[in-house]
Amino acid sequence: MPLCSKCTGPLTLENVCQKNKKTKTQAKCLQARRDVRVPRVVESLTCKSVLTMEFVEDMFKVSDGEALARYHMDALECGQLVADVFHEMALVHGHVHGDPHAGNVYLRVHSCTAQGCKPELVLLDHGLYHTVPDAMRRDLCKLLLASVSPFATRRRREKLAKRFAGPLFRFFPPILSPWFVFSTRLTITDISAAAKQQLPQNVSMKDVGECLIALHDSQGDGGNMLGVLHSFGYTRGLLNHLKFPERRRLQSMIKFAIIGLLPDELRAKAVQKGTSSLPLSTRVQLVAGDAYVYLLWLLIPVLVCLGPLLVVYEIWRAVVFFFWRLGGLNPLAWEID
Repeated sequence: MPLCSKCTGPLTLENVCQKNKKTKTQAKCLQARRDVRVPRVVESLTCKSVLTMEFVEDMFKVSDGEALARYHMDALECGQLVADVFHEMALVHGHVHGDPHAGNVYLRVHSCTAQGCKPELVLLDHGLYHTVPDAMRRDLCKLLLASVSPFATRRRREKLAKRFAGPLFRFFPPILSPWFVFSTRLTITDISAAAKQQLPQNVSMKDVGECLIALHDSQGDGGNMLGVLHSFGYTRGLLNHLKFPERRRLQSMIKFAIIGLLPDELRAKAVQKGTSSLPLSTRVQLVAGDAYVYLLWLLIPVLVCLGPLLVVYEIWRAVVFFFWRLGGLNPLAWEID
């Protein structure tokens, strides 16, 4: 079950009362974070036709480099905050802000020291949210982990991707991160067609239609992956303004994907008390996930230059995976369905 029980059910643009409710739900989801602010609803001035919220002073846009410099804020630290908050919302709570563009996501000073100021994230406009059903949320977490793990089988990655994108499953992981291009069966022809903004010759309009249907209702339970991808796209745009590297964005996604697969009690503990409160085995998984992103970061330049030798990497991965299994060990607990 999602950590926030009120996050279940379809969320659409509705009247002010329901927008008020969504604002409170979002505040509840992020209440453990002291570096995030959801403006409080002023109940005495709110009715069915007017929503009144507290005025938050001294906010500035994520793209405002002058403000970052003025307050001596670290752009990477701000980017880490943005990435962590939105990945936690999607992968842990299953509650995705539907419109996180630069006009709805702001920064302000949280606290200051002699070295500079710490950021606080301010989230506005809570009229549109996408609810991620628990099964869909867990499958997304599993796909992210399978895409970054050198031990995950291609069959498993494809099985998970098909749940979201149907016949065009091989194109889905690179949408989540361009670094996942090596975990799919994309061909030079596919990549060349994409560069020309064309459909590959082996993709029909029927495939496109079935893919869109799958994305709109990924598993027949009302989950809208199109909305989630839309939100992720906006988030990536915010991070680009801060020159936040893809490696760190991916590490944030993997961290919260691991937390998102924990039992309810441990997920709640991780959100409220931090990852240091988790069992040793879970912390080892977090370190392993971080290391796999670093490994991917190191391998990408090599793989780009030595594309024809990718088959050697695949053989190596298959052999290592075989011996892991032969010894009765599972390299990553998240591989278990």
